[in-house]
This record gives sequence, C-alpha cells and structure tokens, in this order.
Amino acid sequence: MSVADGARPDPGPRADKDELEADIEQTRAALGETASALAAKLDVPQQARRKVDESKQLFAEKTQPIRSRAVPIAIALGGAIVGVIAWRRHRGGQH
Repeated sequence: MSVADGARPDPGPRADKDELEADIEQTRAALGETASALAAKLDVPQQARRKVDESKQLFAEKTQPIRSRAVPIAIALGGAIVGVIAWRRHRGGQH
C-alpha cells in the first residue's frame, strides 16, 4: 500500500526498537478497528434493530405535523358531527 491510500509506511530496515514497537501498536489498533467493523457488519440482528429504530424515528418525524394538529381537527370534526345531528333532528321535526 502507498501512503496516499491511507496506509503508513513500514518502519524500514534501520528502524530501532521503539519505532518497531510503535508500528506494532498502530497495526494492532488498525486490526482491532477492522475486526470491530467486520463484526458489526456480520451482526444481522443488531443491524435489523438499528434499521427498525431509524424507521421509527423517521415515522415519528413525518407524523409530527399531523399529531400536533390532531386535537384541533378532532374538535372541529366533533363540532361538525354535532351540527349535522342537530340539523337533522331540527329538519326531521318539521315534517
């Protein structure tokens, strides 16, 4: 790999003990991150839970405007129903 690919250069043949140990630690850390990323990709139940959570959040965001207007709409609808019932009773009594 080249340095442009995000890889670091090897310590080289003239590296001292500290440089080699530092390189080993960096390699271990990178390997640990790679293993964790692979494990996360292979954890299908966790991926499914995450997708369900994302879908719930999206649904909540999309329905928030409707829920915030639900009470006024229910009051208006209830008033309209009461009005229609009163009108029909009044109209039915005049026959």
